[in-house]
Amino acid sequence: MRAINLFTISRNIDPGLRPLYEKALSGRRDTIKAREEEIYLIRLIVDALLKLGVPSRCFENWFYSFTIPQIGKEFDLLKISADNKVINVELKSQAVTEEKIKKQLVQNRYYLSHAASKIVSFTCMGEGNNIKVYKYEDNDLSVSSFEALAEEIKQIDTARDDHIEELFKPKEYLISLFNDPESFLEGKYYLNNQQEHIKSRIIKSVADGGCLFGITGPTGTGKTLLLYDIARTLSKDMKVGMIHCGTIGDGLKLLDDRLENIDVASADAVNDEWLESHPVICVDETQIMNEDALKHITGSYYEGRIKGCILSYDAERNRKSTDFSALEGLTEERLTGRIRTNEECYYFIRNMLDLRDDPRKRMSYKNIDVVYANGPAEAEAIVRFYIDKNYTFITSEKSLYLKNSDSYLPGAVGPQEVIGQEYDNVVIIMDDAFRYSEKGELEFKETEGGEYIFPRLFFQNISRTREKLCLIVKDNPGVFEILLKIKENAF
Repeated sequence: MRAINLFTISRNIDPGLRPLYEKALSGRRDTIKAREEEIYLIRLIVDALLKLGVPSRCFENWFYSFTIPQIGKEFDLLKISADNKVINVELKSQAVTEEKIKKQLVQNRYYLSHAASKIVSFTCMGEGNNIKVYKYEDNDLSVSSFEALAEEIKQIDTARDDHIEELFKPKEYLISLFNDPESFLEGKYYLNNQQEHIKSRIIKSVADGGCLFGITGPTGTGKTLLLYDIARTLSKDMKVGMIHCGTIGDGLKLLDDRLENIDVASADAVNDEWLESHPVICVDETQIMNEDALKHITGSYYEGRIKGCILSYDAERNRKSTDFSALEGLTEERLTGRIRTNEECYYFIRNMLDLRDDPRKRMSYKNIDVVYANGPAEAEAIVRFYIDKNYTFITSEKSLYLKNSDSYLPGAVGPQEVIGQEYDNVVIIMDDAFRYSEKGELEFKETEGGEYIFPRLFFQNISRTREKLCLIVKDNPGVFEILLKIKENAF
């Protein structure tokens, strides 16, 4: 996305041409709906600055309506200096409370702080042809002026004019709950609009007398963070039981220790006494829970022994093929849009699972490695190379030994350990159990563990990565060739 000139974008043209005009100026991939009220407000701001005699360069290099990729967090106007000083101006075409203005600017600073050396925050609120200017600094919101805004803008001599997306990486501002529990405990995170909407509905339903809610969505959509945030809010008024369907690692133990009124337990440790001591029960990764255990929990809700039950699950990775939507009285909320995995990994994984699912734009895939190994010895050697480069080797076996090898691999993790976890860099082996169907879908040969094991665990494993992915193809030249073509955008 390119920066634009505020004078140019704010001129009066046919509103029907505005989206096309904005896209031509900004070079963004998709057309946006530029609201005429905002454009008019920008025009008033430009006119006010012109009256103050600001240099023409002050109108250049503004990013208009930039949205952080994968997060959906939008900024109205950003100007970014060469040394990453950021001026953020939010536009309000209608009057809002100072509390809301401050809340937005505080949230903006959280996201900008990962990319900025200094942040200057303003809000311009239109009242007819008049504009009220607010400035936020030193944790205080105060009425300001165009003179103050002009002085800040004039201090930027050279500003970034392109590629703003490079400044924002999901892993910098999206916490991994179990890997970085301290950030959660300190409140260093924000929910996106969709998560906030779902949270509000659930909190209200519990307050109104109880609820059975399902939070579903693919891996990487923020189900676990949302579930724990809901539990944290509810725990101010009642005890909350959090059931984790997987291995309880150090991160979860810390949360259990430090979160007041929240008790974390593994699924096999739950009994009637534990359930009834918590008015609200939350279950994470419900799709892998034993069916009898799930009936036990939902039965406690139906019988009125617990007030609320909130289930988080990925229906696409449903091991037990439970039809959650068929649960009596369940209200299901679906999260969409992967926010954890970076764009490269997201599109590569989608394309490799189904060759027809080709991204709309060409991708560089510079963070995806596809390498070949002849036999287990070569595969093990390559795995060790990547472990030395701080990759996490995820196996599809309960053992942390390489398949067909007696060598223990330090740093390897098994299928139970990865549940709810995320890793910056992941390395995985694809052997001759993989193949492509005539339709171009990735298939798996029958395994001793049954149909679920390979496809479900494989998807679970590759979706753990946030930044880089290495696929070691062992003794499977056909699949190797196809993955190379995906990497080179040949499909």
